[in-house]
Amino acid sequence: MKVRHAVQQDIPKIAEIHVKSWQTTYQGIINQEYLDGLRIEDQEESWRRRSLEGTFVAEDAEGVFGFASFGKQRDERYPTYDGELYAIYLLQEKQKSGAGIALIS
Repeated sequence: MKVRHAVQQDIPKIAEIHVKSWQTTYQGIINQEYLDGLRIEDQEESWRRRSLEGTFVAEDAEGVFGFASFGKQRDERYPTYDGELYAIYLLQEKQKSGAGIALIS
C-alpha cells in the first residue's frame, strides 16, 4: 500500500469511495432512503469543482481504495490550529488495514 497526492484521474474513484463508504459506515445511523439516494455521479461532479490540494489517496495493487482531505482550519474558535482533517474514507473491505493511519501521517 502507498499514499500519494490525489490527481484529477483519481476523482471517479474518490467519488465512488465517498458514496460507498457513507452507505456502509452510516447504515443504521443515517436515514436509509438518504443513503440509497447518494449518487457517485453527483459526488464526482462535486469533486471536480474542488481543488485536490491537500487530498491524498491510499492505493494498493488493486487500485485506489481510500482518501483523506486536509486543509486550512475553518473554525475561528480554534485559531491556534494550523489545519483540519476535512474527510477520511476507506472502502469497507480495506478498513482496519492501517491505511487510515497512513493517510493521516
